[in-house]
Amino acid sequence: MTAAISCACLLASSLAFAEPKAGNVESAKALVTEGRELRSKGDHKAARDRFRAAFALVPTPIIGLDLANEHIALGELIEARQVCLEIDKLPANSKESGEGTAARGKAAKLADDLRARIASITVVVVGLPADVELSVSIDGQAVPSAALGNPIKVNPGKRLVVARVGDTERSKSLVLGDGQSKEVRLEFPPLPANTAKTTKSPAPAADSPKESGGSRMLVYTGFGVGAAGLIIGGVTLGVALSKRSSLLDACPSATGCRPADEDQFTSDRSLFKSMRVVSVASFAVGLAGLAVGTYGLLSTPSNPEAGAWVRPLVGWGVLGVHGGF
Repeated sequence: MTAAISCACLLASSLAFAEPKAGNVESAKALVTEGRELRSKGDHKAARDRFRAAFALVPTPIIGLDLANEHIALGELIEARQVCLEIDKLPANSKESGEGTAARGKAAKLADDLRARIASITVVVVGLPADVELSVSIDGQAVPSAALGNPIKVNPGKRLVVARVGDTERSKSLVLGDGQSKEVRLEFPPLPANTAKTTKSPAPAADSPKESGGSRMLVYTGFGVGAAGLIIGGVTLGVALSKRSSLLDACPSATGCRPADEDQFTSDRSLFKSMRVVSVASFAVGLAGLAVGTYGLLSTPSNPEAGAWVRPLVGWGVLGVHGGF
């Protein structure tokens, strides 16, 4: 009987405003009934959600006051005060029921009471330059950089403050009572003293690799071409000497060539001449490459911190280069 009377008053109060659609009114009445039943069972979260939906459909002082009370039961004082302020903005009408008018007055008084109960946190971050990129959050909600150092309104209870710079994070949890204000200081280790010089003045060191880059290219290219030329020259020289030996066996100078071997002699002599030319040319290219590589090596500035090095290797029966990284 009581629920029916309350819903009737709710309907009368809602009709006093902008004449909401009949479907919205019926839905709101059903949601309010469910919300009050859930509240009587202690399920304030579910009750809050029902009242919130009803208030969105038909915003009246009666439904709004129910919603604000459920926010308070859940410790959501900021949200409760926002609802009370919304109730105060609802347009009044001479047809508003007595219960609606009473709910409006209760909501106004509740808004004043809640203002004193809302807590606040002042976040102070120390140890960082002013231009560093910093992110701060309270219970996962981002805090603008401009708000740091000033009181930030929060609900009473357990709160978590987190500040992050790159991969470095500082956090602190705290418990606030009604109306309590606390300062949270999060300290970061100072940047190394030489960090600014390293990041802001790299110009002098940048010239050295650029100046020595051409010399290193001469070293790598010269010794590479030289080694390849000597290897090809050695191989073709071996082939030429082998063919020369075959020619001497087939056509001794004293006796002349055997008739049966004249065709083979002609082919081997042609190959011998070709290999001899290739061998001489390869040795010439190889020696030139070694000369270029040696010049580049001698013109490369000595730098013990360089990552790679190359040195010529010359000895009895040995000709090449050696190096390291």
